[in-house]
Amino acid sequence: MNIQLAPWPLGIDMVSEVTRLQKGAAVDIVNAVVTVGGDTERRDGETLLGAQGTHSTWTSASGVTYAVQDSVLGTLASDGTFASVITLPNDLPGAFTELNDTIVFSTLSSAYVLAADGVRPLGVQRAENLVVAPLAIGGLDAGTYHVAYSYISTTGEEGPLSPIVSANVPANGGIALTFPTMSDGSIDKRRVYRTEANSEVLYEAENISVFMTTYNIGAGNLGAKPTTMFMDRMAPGRFVRYWQGRLLSARGRVLHFSEPMQYGICDPRHGFVQFPHEIAWVEAMYAGVFVGTREATYYLDGETPGKWVSRVVDRSPPLFGASRMLNAGEITLKDFPNGINYVAVWLAEHGFCLGLPQGVVVRPQEGRIKLDLRGQEGSMAIIDGVLTAIVH
Repeated sequence: MNIQLAPWPLGIDMVSEVTRLQKGAAVDIVNAVVTVGGDTERRDGETLLGAQGTHSTWTSASGVTYAVQDSVLGTLASDGTFASVITLPNDLPGAFTELNDTIVFSTLSSAYVLAADGVRPLGVQRAENLVVAPLAIGGLDAGTYHVAYSYISTTGEEGPLSPIVSANVPANGGIALTFPTMSDGSIDKRRVYRTEANSEVLYEAENISVFMTTYNIGAGNLGAKPTTMFMDRMAPGRFVRYWQGRLLSARGRVLHFSEPMQYGICDPRHGFVQFPHEIAWVEAMYAGVFVGTREATYYLDGETPGKWVSRVVDRSPPLFGASRMLNAGEITLKDFPNGINYVAVWLAEHGFCLGLPQGVVVRPQEGRIKLDLRGQEGSMAIIDGVLTAIVH
């Protein structure tokens, strides 16, 4: 005898009384999948690719899957083969994002750029203290000179400026520079800046090999002003996303954003937004950014950080670590708005939430799902075409 169990186009309804379920709703579904048409299919078994210790899995747009196994970041093939990319300093969970033709991986302690030519740390470290002394020769005018320098990476990226130091130089004198040794193989040069006599404005003066620990500067042509003065290396975060030519990095209650097109550097004076509670996930779309926290979800509305207006769009605690940005074409939902390209998705008290442009939130399961996710952590994935949230 065949028993017709479907369709259940509404899926699970765990809120209504059993005697008042709407047509097409189920009280519970175990080890089965509800299809788009509302029918049920047996949940297929899965093949274990990573043993205990595997976490932070992510698949790039090109189809390459990355994961962390016992403090090693690597690629994970469909047959379970794990190929090491880089050994991490610890086994913290992390997140990925794509920047043009590169990938950024970040944890709370470190961040890396995965590029075609290899793996390198995100950003360049701040230059360390410099020691200066006046010289009797060098052709400089008499006066007080201020000097600083920065590190330049092998890719040409410039790091934050060192602390500024001063020297009182006699007429026709120069300045002797003494640098700390540098063993980081990603650093190529030191860029030295100095002022004119009795001035406060720094200009580029010299570019020297990082292996040189002493150098003398004197009169000569000066170049551009430094662009990394007052800047810091970009803070690594538990969640990272690309948005409008910037890198977003969330750590604790703070969302940091990089300088435009300078993903490894940020302004510590105003390059951040602080929230009342720990950030649980971040998803960015063209016109703004959705930020989930332990207690609520916010929308940062504006085309630049300087124009951001923050407002609460959902007041229920979301599942920590479980969010995705989906192409709107992947979503089958009755009365879904037209003209929308991407949708942020997360899991909260009333089931899946869809974040649309301008901070509009659609809750297709509201009234049928009620979850207590406070303090819970998880992940989100598309499994056989089904969006799935996993509570760890």
